Amino acid sequence: MKNIIYILVCLSIMLNCDSYSYSNVRSCNNYKKIENCNQENLQSNLKSNLVEEVKAYISTNSKHANPAIISEISESIVKLALGNHIDICFMLAQGHVDPAFGSYGIGKSKKSIFGVYKNYSSYTDCIDFYINLLRKNYLV
Repeated sequence: MKNIIYILVCLSIMLNCDSYSYSNVRSCNNYKKIENCNQENLQSNLKSNLVEEVKAYISTNSKHANPAIISEISESIVKLALGNHIDICFMLAQGHVDPAFGSYGIGKSKKSIFGVYKNYSSYTDCIDFYINLLRKNYLV
């Protein structure tokens, strides 16, 4: 979780800076050496690192044995959370407790990650529904 937070801070610095320069994100190079330091490549590398950290977290904290499912969930959480300004750590915490990222019981049969038990066609659809639910009913 510590690495996830570090990557999010680096991404936040980059996405919120009006003038991009190498010095704005030089601390991120402590995490991964980046050869080509333009903003687009740096964002892409940080997002890839974040997806890998989320995959590791879900692998450790769920009963999913299929790497394709873990990849789908991880990539969708990162893409949709960043695109909607939702805290990824919050989503990981919710997915962890309800029901371990949809890896057992009714969550597995309905592809439900966050305890909203309706049938989803994919885990990505579940994540999208959850983000819309948060934005519509809980966030200003």
